[in-house]
Amino acid sequence: MKIAFDLDGVLHDWHGAVWKKYFMHEFNDYEVFWKEQWNSIDKERWQPILHDEEMYTGDALAPVVNMLHKLSLRYHIYYVTLRPQEFVDTTRKWLTRNGFPDPSHLFVVKHNKVPICQKLEIDLVVEDRIPIMSELADSGFQVLGVKQPWNEDEITEYPHVEGVLRLEREIARIESTRKAYRRRNGNS
Repeated sequence: MKIAFDLDGVLHDWHGAVWKKYFMHEFNDYEVFWKEQWNSIDKERWQPILHDEEMYTGDALAPVVNMLHKLSLRYHIYYVTLRPQEFVDTTRKWLTRNGFPDPSHLFVVKHNKVPICQKLEIDLVVEDRIPIMSELADSGFQVLGVKQPWNEDEITEYPHVEGVLRLEREIARIESTRKAYRRRNGNS
């Protein structure tokens, strides 16, 4: 099985880094900020934040990296992200420095994850943004969401986990269901 993981909001705490550096002094509740207030910030104020390299280079959580190593023993791991193109090398170095498996399987796309997921023949996409999940699901991809403050009102429409560290168990369940379906339909 081939699995594509989003980075920011799934494997990397970009939102935490942004909140701590840019908004914590102004909005004192992380959950409330990302659920209700972030979209009230002017686009002009977001531009330098989106292009702040520091937001893409923080330390990864060791349990997340360990989980991905376990998954990489059974599945093909890919990283598909909408990070700015200027950070392709930064992101590859970040994956390598933090010990992620298969850092060469990084794909940074500009607007749409569907074409690269089709090209790679991805079986499952792990994502946190509802519009992207919808686009992928509408294109026939199986999606698995990671619940976050910014998506908690809409994510119930999709299979999802309450936290990134619950992915390992849910992915095993999905694989088991896929195998059972193939056996029932004579496609072992």
